[in-house]
Amino acid sequence: MKKLILATILAALFVSCSKEESVSSVEIEGVWTLKSLYGLTRYDLNNDGVESSNLLQEYYGCGADNTLTFSEDGTVLFHRQKLVSTINCSEVDFEGTWTKKGNNLTLVFPDETSVYKINPSDQTISIQITPYGYTSLGAVTAIFIYKKQE
Repeated sequence: MKKLILATILAALFVSCSKEESVSSVEIEGVWTLKSLYGLTRYDLNNDGVESSNLLQEYYGCGADNTLTFSEDGTVLFHRQKLVSTINCSEVDFEGTWTKKGNNLTLVFPDETSVYKINPSDQTISIQITPYGYTSLGAVTAIFIYKKQE
């Protein structure tokens, strides 16, 4: 019986250590590229007659070159493409700071603070933003998923 209790305790410790190690194993420093931008519902933002939850497609690919560059000194550079007209994008850069605590990655910019979720299973970071934009149907909720460049 004692062996069974000891084995159960050791198994619980192993599982909790493995989970902690997997979150800490995600190296944040480096360049992360936007891999997916999708809405929780389907939209026809580009008026092509086809509704899609793929917001990169609906925004004419605007945002496909978005990157987050994390430095060891705790600074981050956000390179963002923003739709400024029906089919035109503009590019802007924002500088800020970042901190990592558990599976939360907090980015602080002069006008905004965002908390991303670190996803160790697929080595991505993600954030859900409401409202990301507005349509005639109301606010658009968007999920951004970034993957580290190799």
